[in-house]
Amino acid sequence: FDDAKKLIDQAMAIDSTSPYVWRSLSHWEGYKGDFPASEQSLLKAIALDSSFAWAYGQLGYLYTYQNQLEKAEKVLLKALNMEKDDTEVLALLGDVYYRQNNHTEAERYYLRSLVQTTNDTRFLKHKLADIYFKTGREEKADSLLLQVLANGAFSALAYRSVGSIYSKNERLEAAARHYQ
Repeated sequence: FDDAKKLIDQAMAIDSTSPYVWRSLSHWEGYKGDFPASEQSLLKAIALDSSFAWAYGQLGYLYTYQNQLEKAEKVLLKALNMEKDDTEVLALLGDVYYRQNNHTEAERYYLRSLVQTTNDTRFLKHKLADIYFKTGREEKADSLLLQVLANGAFSALAYRSVGSIYSKNERLEAAARHYQ
């Protein structure tokens, strides 16, 4: 962390008007757990470049992490308006709506993110499976969870994770099989 901070300070001395430098400072502050400072650095990056979609996305992540869901929704929608296919922002909006128990919107954004992403999709599939269980679509949930395991995710963590989804949704026999 000390080496990272030195580099950020050097970059700040070179160009304190760069939103990218402020973004880096925000990352460093966030990793150190100083969320108010991280928020201020992101707001500074946005003030320097109001079209910096990434900063809005990170601010949305920060607000979601702190359970400030209305603020998160607002800035994430703004980021998505700038970058319509940003898979991280789509997934974060899904998280915001999931936490608000708005399963319809959560599913919509998770599915959009899932279609767009080239990254590991296990976590999105877990979240969707949980929504499917909660909305009475157990077959769809089972199908997604089997996809998670079929895609080479045969690890203790994958089985435990699938077991926890089943357990959370009171499918105890299925949970026990996966835990075993």
